[in-house]
Amino acid sequence: MATTMTTNYFDPFDYVVLGSALIMSFCVGMYYSLNKHKTTEYLLAGGRNNSLFPTAASVMATTVSAVTILGLPAEVYSYGIQVFLIALVAFISVPISAHIFVPYFHPITLVSVYVVCSCS
Repeated sequence: MATTMTTNYFDPFDYVVLGSALIMSFCVGMYYSLNKHKTTEYLLAGGRNNSLFPTAASVMATTVSAVTILGLPAEVYSYGIQVFLIALVAFISVPISAHIFVPYFHPITLVSVYVVCSCS
């Protein structure tokens, strides 16, 4: 049985969705670039006055990246379901990190790892 290759193209609706996402991203960037808070501390750490939800959403977005979403199905297909043991380990490592490392590093108020490297 012969298979034929088909070429998929963007429909006009696809261009509208892509353009809308790019325009929204541009508008958010312009808003924060023209905002009165232009310090690095404010842009990277939110002025250190974020509530729980934005901080948790930021950590979640950092942890669950596009690479994870694209790579996890291939990992499960290649090596099996044991990759989900990572989630089991997270239940152990996250509370340990929250109670040991965060109280130590939070008062230092450094913005990034590069600042730590330049202080040494």
